[in-house]
Amino acid sequence: MDCTDIVIGRARGMRGNVGDYYTRDRSSPRPDSFYDNGFNSLTAALAYEQNGVTTVLFRKKLEATEQQDHDIRNELMHVIWARGQQIGQYHHNPESGLEKGNPAVSNFYRPDEIKYHGHGAQRGQARLNFVEQPITKPCGNEYKQPTSCTDDDCEYKATWEYDAAVDEVTFTLKAKNTENKWIGIGFSPDRNMPDTDVIVGWVEADGRVVVQDRKAVGYSPPLVDSRSDIKNIEGSQLFGVTTIKFTRARNTGDNQNDFQFSDTDCYYFMYAVGGSVSGTSINKHAKTPVISSEKICIKTCSSVTVTMSASVRFTSVTFSENLRNRNTEEFIELESKVKAAVEPALKEALPGYRSVRVAEFAPGSVVAKLDIEADVPDNSEAAAQSDSLEALKRANYSSQSLTADLGSITVEPKKQQGTDKKPTGDLTDIQIFSIIGGVGGAIILIGVFILVERCCHFRKERAYRKSTQSLTSHKDQPRDNSKVYYDNNGFDGNGYTHDAPVQDDNHIEEKQ
Repeated sequence: MDCTDIVIGRARGMRGNVGDYYTRDRSSPRPDSFYDNGFNSLTAALAYEQNGVTTVLFRKKLEATEQQDHDIRNELMHVIWARGQQIGQYHHNPESGLEKGNPAVSNFYRPDEIKYHGHGAQRGQARLNFVEQPITKPCGNEYKQPTSCTDDDCEYKATWEYDAAVDEVTFTLKAKNTENKWIGIGFSPDRNMPDTDVIVGWVEADGRVVVQDRKAVGYSPPLVDSRSDIKNIEGSQLFGVTTIKFTRARNTGDNQNDFQFSDTDCYYFMYAVGGSVSGTSINKHAKTPVISSEKICIKTCSSVTVTMSASVRFTSVTFSENLRNRNTEEFIELESKVKAAVEPALKEALPGYRSVRVAEFAPGSVVAKLDIEADVPDNSEAAAQSDSLEALKRANYSSQSLTADLGSITVEPKKQQGTDKKPTGDLTDIQIFSIIGGVGGAIILIGVFILVERCCHFRKERAYRKSTQSLTSHKDQPRDNSKVYYDNNGFDGNGYTHDAPVQDDNHIEEKQ
């Protein structure tokens, strides 16, 4: 919680209070106004409780304007959340006197006070991108030989990624046992070598990387183009594997030597490993190149949202009837542990990862039936299933005190639907956030902690105002709005829409 920008909300019925807070360390959060030059930077907020569920909605600028706030960036941010302890339902580890029935202070937790949130399902963390416009990722495909190989184990591997934002394609070629040999890729309209657009490259003994744009006019070595349309050249020769990487536009403008890709202009791909290199001259390929069976298009990826059903058996957990009900504390706490164990691996394995949830727990020690949702390129659902299976096997269950039977993990498709990946438009300088807390009590506290992973930007020991300043009278004291509730009547650009009710130690009444 060091140097954490915090929003805390609470509600009583249809009236709520939402505040802008900051904490310099693991002490209780303080309103931003408590610190030097701090102020409430929320531009609008509301909170209400209905049917045992508290909802907090607030709006703040993406760019911070004070030291106590952090920028909301178009990237994954580390977010921690917590909710206040309800009277009679406490979560301490080890148990406190409140749980044991012999507390020194029986009313230590009073309604709406900001105190320790407790263990287990009272808190959690995630990595989220709050900005509505997604960070677009390139889409593409690959060829590898043999088809079951993995990266550097492949005899030959070609991958390509299309970035629609700049209309460019980045190719990466790898091949084994290619010291002083060239590797390449070609594009042909008819699967014949003559009239093929060719790109070849190699790494010289001194580490210099050479990539050439060529054109095959017959069965002799392709000729170097008078103009190269290749850029962003990289390469290496490590452990017997040659790697070259380069970028070219879909439409290079060189109609004499290059083929121009479009959504409808597609070509056969040729994958070649060559003979030796002498200066800038290349000899004939060592083997006949492999040619794709169909034309390959380079265009904006269509994608589908896939939900995969997975089952993981946990041998270190004993099943109880409470795990049949997802509203019990036991279900919620175990689901939190399972999600914390598998989410990091799923996010790494699935670029389009959306979410994972426990659909149900079943006996035998305990079997967690998961629903994993991800956006994947069209026709690659099988690969997503395989990647999910491997991710579940790599997950760090031990950090959550869980032991999984990796031999029993299964993943299969459940449903899918098409998705539109077009950008949603330009970013604005204000973002609206909503938080829903599923807690059954009439009075609850819910906090959302937004933590940017960077060092404190001002010294902790100087953050507090001078504690030696004493207040001589009640009327001189700053007003504490932490227990003042506001009517919810929509947003106002300047903040809350109604005057604050009068605060009283025992009750709250509206200002007349």
